[in-house]
Amino acid sequence: MKVKRYVAAVDLGASSGRVSAVSFDGDKVNLELANRFSNGAVSIAGHLYWDIGHLFGGLKEGIALANRIATSETSKLSSIAVDSWAVDYGFVIPDGPLLSLPHHHRDDRTIKTQRELFGRWNPFELYQRSGIALHRFNTLYQLMAEDRSIFDLTSLRALLIPDLLNYFMTNEIATEATNFSTTQLMMTNGHLDSVLFEELGIGDGIFGEIVEAGSLRGYLTEDLSSELNLASLPVHTVASHDTASAVLAVPFARRVPTRGANSAADKSSLSVYISSGTWSLVGVEVDSPIVTMEAFESGYTNELGAFGRYRFLKNVMGLWLLSETLRDFEIDPTGLDLDVLISSASSVEAFASLVDAASDEFIGIGSMARRITTQSERLGYKAPRSISEFARCIFDSLAIAYANTIAEIEELTQRSIDVVHIVGGGSQNRLLCQLTADATGKVVVAGPVEAATLGNGLMQLISLGDVSRDIEVVRSIVADSFDVVSYDPDPYNHERFAEYVGRFSSPKD
Repeated sequence: MKVKRYVAAVDLGASSGRVSAVSFDGDKVNLELANRFSNGAVSIAGHLYWDIGHLFGGLKEGIALANRIATSETSKLSSIAVDSWAVDYGFVIPDGPLLSLPHHHRDDRTIKTQRELFGRWNPFELYQRSGIALHRFNTLYQLMAEDRSIFDLTSLRALLIPDLLNYFMTNEIATEATNFSTTQLMMTNGHLDSVLFEELGIGDGIFGEIVEAGSLRGYLTEDLSSELNLASLPVHTVASHDTASAVLAVPFARRVPTRGANSAADKSSLSVYISSGTWSLVGVEVDSPIVTMEAFESGYTNELGAFGRYRFLKNVMGLWLLSETLRDFEIDPTGLDLDVLISSASSVEAFASLVDAASDEFIGIGSMARRITTQSERLGYKAPRSISEFARCIFDSLAIAYANTIAEIEELTQRSIDVVHIVGGGSQNRLLCQLTADATGKVVVAGPVEAATLGNGLMQLISLGDVSRDIEVVRSIVADSFDVVSYDPDPYNHERFAEYVGRFSSPKD
């Protein structure tokens, strides 16, 4: 019997957090959910924040439960690591406390500061410095929005969410590189942008040391070890931006050829990934950033990935559209039978209602149903009424947005796309996966669901010496450990989608 190594992978999303016990027997990796807890924006005095105390409580409970899972298998936890969404941060004093709740990136405080910076800088020049799309929620604009009468930024440390939680666990200050790349404060050559730090009026040490994924962050503090009844476990730094961890675990090694072609063997082709959750991140891996005017105008970003690769991608609204619509209908997502909703949405007329799923109109907090209804009518389509109609509108619109984005990627990279890999929660949505295949005309490979957790756990196993520091080895392990589901495009439906892809916002004839 092979002895399993267990690590605790903490994966925090914008709507929920998960702690899983990830095990490895030398051949296959597996995960078992230890704890799942809610997450979301907290509105206080007209601003949006994260309840970081609630998240840390869920993290601690999850680690204790993960250890219980490992112990039941006559093993023990060997490591802990955290990944989460990007750009948001909390302020601490070195060796001191958290000073305030972290702001939520959907808060509108950055609208003014971004406009002010664009008044002093050419936006395209800003883009060329970092390769990061100029989203108004980027860390750069958030730091500009801080009230200097409250926070003396010259004496504080700003820690991105995973690094903040690592600080709570270890009392060590550092910032992981893949997540830091999203701040718009890292240049395309990997150096900190001293010019923009000067623009902010702060030193570039505010984030502490920038460290690589796969390094040791520290050990659980004595107090936390005692509270959780654990040894002083190592806390490792993984690719802490959740998309970076998710893309690390995309099983590109399991290639599926497109119908009637050998494109899977064509070295000029690429496989695209869609990390489908609250956001949909649609992109490809490239060796170096693409910072052309065309990429800038099309809204593409270049985020650092594991092993020094870059994720050339575009943010598309994801299942946030559905979760917020469910909120408007006062439907509890935890009690929802998704299969029933998908079945009912399947019976709704296709393309009756559509929205632009890449539109910034859907970023902020507010009635999603009203925004979808308003935009669909403005674009010349029907207003959805029932939750099934809203779901079909969202799935059709996402599939069209994915097809538009993939076509752009092919043009911008001058490479053909052979396979679309969907990981994350959206990979369980069989209707959305099939619609994506139909809209793109490409084979869709769905799974694994918990890709970010797997990427997190496998990077820990690399740090522990159990897995080779080789991205192809990592992906082969994932491919050998989990089944995926393939969806072939339906030729008839592909022709129907062709009427909307690229010009879907035109009213129906």
